[in-house]
Amino acid sequence: MSAKEAKPTMRGRQSESRLGGGIRSDNLAPANVDPERPFPTARGVLSAAEIEALLRPDLPDPEPEPESKPHAVPDFDNADDASRETAERLLSRLSLCLRRESEIPLALSLGGLSREAFREGLAAADAQGACLVFGDREGNVEAVLYLDAALAAGLVEAACGACPDLVASAGPRALTRIDTRLLEQVFRPLERFLPGGQLLCLETRRAFALALMPPGTAHSLRLEARLDELSAAAHLMLADWPAPPTPGNAGEPARGDARAREGLTALLTARIASLAVPVSRLSDLKPGETLLLGLPADEPVQLLSGGRDGALVAEGEVGRKGARMAVRVRRASGLVR
Repeated sequence: MSAKEAKPTMRGRQSESRLGGGIRSDNLAPANVDPERPFPTARGVLSAAEIEALLRPDLPDPEPEPESKPHAVPDFDNADDASRETAERLLSRLSLCLRRESEIPLALSLGGLSREAFREGLAAADAQGACLVFGDREGNVEAVLYLDAALAAGLVEAACGACPDLVASAGPRALTRIDTRLLEQVFRPLERFLPGGQLLCLETRRAFALALMPPGTAHSLRLEARLDELSAAAHLMLADWPAPPTPGNAGEPARGDARAREGLTALLTARIASLAVPVSRLSDLKPGETLLLGLPADEPVQLLSGGRDGALVAEGEVGRKGARMAVRVRRASGLVR
């Protein structure tokens, strides 16, 4: 045997002893291999799924994508998102209260709804009108009802038993002190329907009325008032939407109950849904993963009194007010324990 023929055999033996009984080299190609099938096995070529299973044998099956529509979080500070239905319900209560308790058939309907500052809304009003100011016992103004001069004079005539239509022909007149006292008695029953719960004053001087206005914005309700054949304008501004009346006491003032509850605090728990998750899934949770609640995107949030197992007090929707999360109440049971 020549030296050239013996040289490869020596290299093979050296590699065999050094690598543990087998020649391993990327430069050595097995015999009889089809170049188009680079992964030969007893069955043929490995599929892509088999390769993925070998590389990641613990890969779980992908979860099906939930079929859901995007749900926008409502902004409670946005005027477009303010409930027109809530405003119309409030005006219906005010009109019914005036009819039942003051015997004044004043029909109030909503002409427009927006958000603006208290002072801006009053500055655009007629200088000869009257402002009914509502607030709490500490003097904090929370609601203002403006009546133009013709409507204020017509209400005085109706309260005295005269025909308010005479105001349209004779024109409005300046209100006297007796007139303002009479109007205060007419509108005092509205205290329990407006924020604050008290009629602070009735003011006819614009400069003093502007001085009473609090800072910040309010819900501005442009009203269309009708008293028999007299049509006039009115303006109601609210610092916040008033709470709905307690069921069973809609026609009676709740002053005694409100004073008895002063100083008490109720713990409310907001509950959206309960979710059962395996412990193994919890241990593998990472930021960015999603847990499906199994509920529609518009499912109401429940407010419970007395902790997570407490009584259901109200239902509402989750949104934001400014930079904070908030819950707008849609249905209340009035039960607090």
